[in-house]
Amino acid sequence: MVTTFINDNAGYLHWVENNPDGFVLNCHNPPTASCLVLHSARCHTITGTPARGLYWTINYMKVCAPKKRGIELVNWIIENVGNVPYDNCRICNPVI
Repeated sequence: MVTTFINDNAGYLHWVENNPDGFVLNCHNPPTASCLVLHSARCHTITGTPARGLYWTINYMKVCAPKKRGIELVNWIIENVGNVPYDNCRICNPVI
């Protein structure tokens, strides 16, 4: 099951805390092919306190899936953006 967070910082942070083995797709709102980055839910670049600003889900949306359902993020990209490539975070280097 894919969960999307838009303007819901508390909900997003609760999700990553409760799904540490999951995946997070960081993208613009609305999503664009030029900004699709996949992270591990444990990645420090998408958790804790944002480096720029106070909120994770205001300027960007987060699309999240538990580890066992990670492939659903790929399907989400195809359905919402098209059959375009996404980038893996260079810090956490997640593998679906």
